[in-house]
Order: sequence, then structure tokens, then C-alpha cells
Amino acid sequence: MILRPFEVRFIEKQMKDELAAFAAEYYLPLSKIHYNRLSSLNGQPYGVGRFELFGLWKNEEALAEARAAFARL
Repeated sequence: MILRPFEVRFIEKQMKDELAAFAAEYYLPLSKIHYNRLSSLNGQPYGVGRFELFGLWKNEEALAEARAAFARL
């Protein structure tokens, strides 16, 4: 599935809503979902307590490019 990314102020909610929809589709309680990030130091994954976007996901120019690429699909 490819999603058209929302604006910066809405993208984190967009992703949380998509994750919640998948969880509901597969009858998975949200409390059973675990989130990981990759360490910038060694590239290894580590657990985090909640879903959070960072970096390019918070860059409106990068998201505008992603939306333009989506439109070309």
C-alpha cells in the first residue's frame, strides 16, 4: 500500500490512524503493538514507547516532493 503523505502537521496522525486501522482489521489490541527505531550511532533497532515520526517526515519540502512523486504514480 502506498499512501499520499499529508502535510507535516497531519502526517503523524495519518500514520497512527493507518496503524490503528490495520490493528482493527486483524483484531490486534493497540497495546500489543511495539515500536522500534534505528540507532543513528550503530544502525541497530531499539524499542520506543510510542509511535513518533522524526527527521524528513517533519520536513515540508521533503513531503511536497513525496506528494509530487505520488501524483506521478
